[in-house]
Amino acid sequence: DASDQVKFRDLFDSFDTDRSGTLEVGELAQLVSQLVPGVSAAEVRYVMAMLDSSGDGHVTQQEFLAAAK
Repeated sequence: DASDQVKFRDLFDSFDTDRSGTLEVGELAQLVSQLVPGVSAAEVRYVMAMLDSSGDGHVTQQEFLAAAK
């Protein structure tokens, strides 16, 4: 759904605080902790591993949107 894509892009952009076009682990941790209060650091690392399909340590908007589907 196109409107969901826009919502997920906006969500991604709101947590990409350094405007790098990727979410580093600290930015991802903020996003995850807003969605799941009390999330542990280990759980954030797990989410990072799941979203970071390229394994480069950053989650791109494309990776984020692919996981959101």
